Amino acid sequence: MYVLILNCGSSSIKFQIARMPKYNVLVQGRVERIGYDDAIFVNSLNKEKLIQPVKNHEEGINLILNNLFNNTTISKNDINAIGHRVVQGGDKQNLSVIIDNNVINYIESIKDLAPLHNPNHLAGIYACQKLLPHVPQVAVFDNGFHMSLPKYTYIYGIPYEYYEKYKIRRYGFHGIAFRSMAEEVDRILNDSHKNYKIVNLMLGSGTTANALKYGKSIEVSTGFTPHEGLIQSTRAGDIDAAAILYLMKKEGLTIEQADELINKKSG
Repeated sequence: MYVLILNCGSSSIKFQIARMPKYNVLVQGRVERIGYDDAIFVNSLNKEKLIQPVKNHEEGINLILNNLFNNTTISKNDINAIGHRVVQGGDKQNLSVIIDNNVINYIESIKDLAPLHNPNHLAGIYACQKLLPHVPQVAVFDNGFHMSLPKYTYIYGIPYEYYEKYKIRRYGFHGIAFRSMAEEVDRILNDSHKNYKIVNLMLGSGTTANALKYGKSIEVSTGFTPHEGLIQSTRAGDIDAAAILYLMKKEGLTIEQADELINKKSG
């Protein structure tokens, strides 16, 4: 069984083709600078960079598929499933689910919670519906791992009405990585991670700390967005909210400029 795994960002697509159930990665790579005439395509079959125009996610995924079908023995009919990383599943989705119209409508309804991520995941889903219409797609929600957080952990100290009205709460992220870590603990210890209290660290461009108690996430450093918590490569991490308001007044920053400052120009 071959699975196409996609992580669609605002201007990039990371991909793998894996043979399941043993998760043997056959090829992996990425498309960068989507939306530009000098987009970059790199994959493990041919490590040379291919530079060409890629207007949107559909063209990017089509480039991936054509390269795969032309350079391996895998054909379109061999792709049995497509898996999408979806950063934000809100407070209703904590499992991997087969994508249908109800799931798509739900992701559309909460895209304001992750405006930098969910619209791009949807673009990848729509592209695959067009390019591989008969292949089932699965959404794997990155925050689903943390749906076991106790209420006293995920509720912020702001008026409760804003949680009820806008679903402002701690969600936690990088749950897919933490789930993989838990499975690795099982393998290394030859015992279930559900028998242990574990501190997990996801260290990369984005970073998250997580406390796992007997198989359940009980605390996580990332919050309403992946920005909260530890300092990251381009994110400021925890900072007094009043300091941002102060900067906005002193520098005359718009909301968009302040967002760019803490998410892309810090760390």
